[in-house]
Amino acid sequence: MKENYTYPIDPEWSNDKLLAVMKIFTDVEDAYENKIVVATFQKDWANYINFVPSKMEQKTIDREFKQLTDYSIYRVTQAVAQAKTKTIKMEN
Repeated sequence: MKENYTYPIDPEWSNDKLLAVMKIFTDVEDAYENKIVVATFQKDWANYINFVPSKMEQKTIDREFKQLTDYSIYRVTQAVAQAKTKTIKMEN
């Protein structure tokens, strides 16, 4: 993980969208730094896609987040989709 970064947020986002995006950011950080409960991520992801339904915008957010943190939202979603356990821990 890179040190001292800021999240890639858009000042035009609503408070609800901002909270949904921030929750995904913290979930992804947890998946890499500790572990995350698969069901929790799935619930947060469902909320996230309600506020960010566009695949293009999801990819843009993921790309910007990965540039800042070296963590991939996409890789976590793939790991969650393939999870055979209740928790996952990502490797860099």
